[in-house]
Amino acid sequence: MPTAQSVIQDAVMEILTQVGPATLGEVVELLPGHSWYEVLPILEDLSRDGRLIIRRRSTRISRYKVSLSARCTTDTQMHAGPSSRAISRGMRLPLQRDLSKQECRAMD
Repeated sequence: MPTAQSVIQDAVMEILTQVGPATLGEVVELLPGHSWYEVLPILEDLSRDGRLIIRRRSTRISRYKVSLSARCTTDTQMHAGPSSRAISRGMRLPLQRDLSKQECRAMD
């Protein structure tokens, strides 16, 4: 039986897959029945394990933008990660396969 945390994680991943980047406030609004206190720790966990990117847009918490990381796109093309910065420094990066939607959800 899925835990409340896994249900919210799946819902967040689905929301961001469908709508794209959203503010923290928008993500919480799209999760009826769940509070900030439930959602924020889960977003932080998803960010820590690389499935989401959280960017600060202003000092207000609702202005933080949440988006799927490049690793969690549904496209399975090869990519080299932060290649422009690495190329400017003369670094070689190994190619990585983007994770499928199912693999991203299973990264718990």
